[in-house]
Amino acid sequence: MLSGKMEVWLGDMHETLVQSESIIVPAGTEHGFRNAGKGELHVQAILAAPYFEAIRSPSGEVNVKWNSQTTPSVQSPQVGAGCAVEL
Repeated sequence: MLSGKMEVWLGDMHETLVQSESIIVPAGTEHGFRNAGKGELHVQAILAAPYFEAIRSPSGEVNVKWNSQTTPSVQSPQVGAGCAVEL
């Protein structure tokens, strides 16, 4: 994390991260994050796949693509307006 304060969740685990802290997300783990501070949040993500895309539909369904292959949609009900990504 570059600056700010971030709440991150992996499955049922919830943690708060601050500047210079990091987290590794195992493949296939449902996860997400949100800005938990009053200022701007600046994060840096390193993705293992050469191609990644996650798009949330208005119904809340997340369509995920990586390695140029489309995967089935997944529901992620606990993710807010930020984003849910599969790293």
